Amino acid sequence: MRKRRLSVLTAYLLAATMLLTACDGGQKTSVPDESRSAQTSQTSKAEESKTISAPEDSSKAESSAAESSAGKPPKPPKPEQSAAESSAEESSEPEPDLWPDAVDFSELETSYSPIHYASWTPGLLEPGLIPVMVVVVTFTDGYQIDKEVFENQMEGQQDLDNCIRSVGSYYRYTSYKRVLLDFQYIYYDSGMTCSEAWHYVNDEDSHGHFKGNGFIKEIFDDIRSRPGDFGIEDFSSLDGNGDGFVDLPIFMFAEDSSKTYEGERRVIYGAARGSFVNDNPPADVNNPNLKYFIKTPYETLLTPPDIDINRTSSGVRTVIHEIGHMFGVEDYYDFHSYNGEVIDVMGTFDMQSSDIGDWNTFSKFSVGFLDPYVIDDLEDSITIRLGCSIEKNQAILIPTSAGWNGTPFDEYILVDVIAPVGATGFDWGYIHRQWDDYTERTNKDGGVRILHVDARLALTRYAEGKSYFLDPWEATYYGTSDEWVQVHTAFWSTNYAENVYSGQTQSRYFHIVEMVPSDGSSCYRICTPPFPVWSAFHFFTSSDLFGPGDVFSMETCQGAFAAYPKMNNGSDLDYSVTVEAYDPVKHEAIVTITRIR
Repeated sequence: MRKRRLSVLTAYLLAATMLLTACDGGQKTSVPDESRSAQTSQTSKAEESKTISAPEDSSKAESSAAESSAGKPPKPPKPEQSAAESSAEESSEPEPDLWPDAVDFSELETSYSPIHYASWTPGLLEPGLIPVMVVVVTFTDGYQIDKEVFENQMEGQQDLDNCIRSVGSYYRYTSYKRVLLDFQYIYYDSGMTCSEAWHYVNDEDSHGHFKGNGFIKEIFDDIRSRPGDFGIEDFSSLDGNGDGFVDLPIFMFAEDSSKTYEGERRVIYGAARGSFVNDNPPADVNNPNLKYFIKTPYETLLTPPDIDINRTSSGVRTVIHEIGHMFGVEDYYDFHSYNGEVIDVMGTFDMQSSDIGDWNTFSKFSVGFLDPYVIDDLEDSITIRLGCSIEKNQAILIPTSAGWNGTPFDEYILVDVIAPVGATGFDWGYIHRQWDDYTERTNKDGGVRILHVDARLALTRYAEGKSYFLDPWEATYYGTSDEWVQVHTAFWSTNYAENVYSGQTQSRYFHIVEMVPSDGSSCYRICTPPFPVWSAFHFFTSSDLFGPGDVFSMETCQGAFAAYPKMNNGSDLDYSVTVEAYDPVKHEAIVTITRIR
């Protein structure tokens, strides 16, 4: 996915000059404190003290300062109004509310889940203040680091013009200010040439072994043994959650891959989340060890944007994507084609799919960013005014008739609104402009998105050699017996591997999350030729998002359900969703949830 680099017209970029609107992270929720675990309560206190506020006046001041520094002319003064014009303006009636009975989402009681990916995979990240150890490994013939530019890309305070500009600001916005990344930078001189380092990592030793991630472990152990030499006064501060491991280690290798070794261009490490889980490193709260980590070429931050480096720092997207894996979120793109088909369950527009856009609402829910409103035994119907999930912590969860287990790891429907707003607004137009030549209709205003989630868990007891679904509320995943127990999601997001449940191969269309198109067709489409050479993936169009008059139900969207007429778990879906209205200016929808069984 890193090779996708799009082009866009300069005229479009000059028109897109809006300042990023501060995200609304303070939605009204009514969640009993006693329903959260002690660990969650501690995290909440940390969030309270560290949440970044963005008052309206401050945002305006920052906007003016940004415009001034960018050399933009001041805005012209408003023309003077006559007394009659002023009086008419003051006495004008506000537009009537066409949906006065709609319940505003902020008035609803939402549900917080204390169970996240980190609950059943120790070592992953959770919301709160997260220390980040960024190690830039340099080489004698590699890149020279401009520390000021680099550190601004990692933790710059603003995303201007609806563009993604820094890793830290992206996670503040996508988490609704529940995540604050605290960066610690280490510039590590390897003393090697790029070629020497590549051979050191990739050549076999006398025993036929590769160094592989061992080079990263050697660098980490050197830093760990003398942290003061690298400006770290207290190495244990890098373990914010106190589990004995550095929370978020990122290793960037400043090699120059334009150089050739033995006639070929080489990269020491590709971008990925790595781990030493199989080596079972010991935890140490006083001197934290290395477990999960990110490795990436420094060059990913140098990837030149298509038009202007001041518009979008395209390189930071790789780091943002890989940090998503540190929270436990899966890739949503297809690893391999199947009979010539390539699936994209999120329609490409997702940070964990193609390194563009926002996280989807399931991803946010699965790690503790999102608190949805849950439809619980609704007797008739409810009409809700729903804001855009890119800006606001808002989504509706509709359980199957089997009920909901109270965690993200179950089967259900998620309803939210997406639109070209926030730090990802630039991506929306950026991608759509490319697809205008290949699709008859593209959605430029946003709308209602329907996600089908099947994130049920499988518990594998290897002594018995079988798997079965587990209610995560049992919370007895580890150390319950002498057997080796593994917990994982039952279904992948893509078709690169067959899905297995109780020894039986399921349809390759059973996914952990998938976007349901409004036209009722399968969301596993591919782009038919001619398509852009950089992609065979389907990008969502206006036929995917739901607009005024559209209705979602099992009956209207049969093609999107692999187990139709049932949900994957064998139960029914007892509700329909009708989009009554959509406001492309406010980016909000009026939706009615109706019981139909």
